[in-house]
Amino acid sequence: MDGLDDGIFHIYRQLMDDIEHEIHHLYPKMDITFSWLSNGVFMKRQRVVNLLTDTNHRCILGFSYDPVDRFSSKKQEQLMIDNAKAFADIGILERISITLTKPNIEALINDISALLLFQDLGINIDVNYYIANPNWQTQLPTDELLTLFFKTCISNKLFNIIVLEKVFWMFLNTNIEKHCDCHQCSQITKGVWSVDCAKRSSSLSSDQFYGSTYASLITEENTNPIKASLGILKRGCLTCEYHEKCQMPCWISILFNQYQCTSCPYYNIAKMVENDDQILKDYINVRGCDTKYL
Repeated sequence: MDGLDDGIFHIYRQLMDDIEHEIHHLYPKMDITFSWLSNGVFMKRQRVVNLLTDTNHRCILGFSYDPVDRFSSKKQEQLMIDNAKAFADIGILERISITLTKPNIEALINDISALLLFQDLGINIDVNYYIANPNWQTQLPTDELLTLFFKTCISNKLFNIIVLEKVFWMFLNTNIEKHCDCHQCSQITKGVWSVDCAKRSSSLSSDQFYGSTYASLITEENTNPIKASLGILKRGCLTCEYHEKCQMPCWISILFNQYQCTSCPYYNIAKMVENDDQILKDYINVRGCDTKYL
């Protein structure tokens, strides 16, 4: 087993066994999936394959990919891409996550080839929204830049980005779940919150993040509804023509006090799709029957 039963791998295995045992004790019919997230930079590929496949557990793997400041060299970035190819070939790699910072978006707009390769490999792309920190002035994307990124994806027929794909579903009579990481967190923790749950891992103070007016109103009991209300009001969702169908992506970026809402990227793309039938035709042609939502 190439040393898999030694050290940290043994701990991981024991942890999965313990979790599965406890959950099945309470919920015998529940299926359990263990999700692993990696930057994909490792040399001993077979050890990772063994860890994911040689137990009775259901395991999936995700990679994170950021073109700026993620890799120490082009060689290391290529190693991640090669690993993505290998794991996609054997059906283990479920998705790749990208973080929509200003530098990452600018780099991807300039060269989107890696994301196109992931699409060709059948890997979906998830997006993480930037969480404000002291470097927000160089990292925080604008609504216009986010819109440009999605338009670049469409012009290159890159359709496997989950939040972008949900815009297309709005016009295909598909039920769309609302998307909010913090709401998901609330479900997992059965409503147990801390005052800073909604701003996740931001290192800024609540005043800097929410603004002094709202920071004083937030308690552990009302974090989730206030966060949702702030996002809806700041973005102007209630007056949007797509309000009923929109996925309403996580508010984490726009809640930041310095985020200036101008024109919602998802509204802009929805309007673009509505006014151009060819976009949906291209989407269906590229994704075809491979997407379970059509």
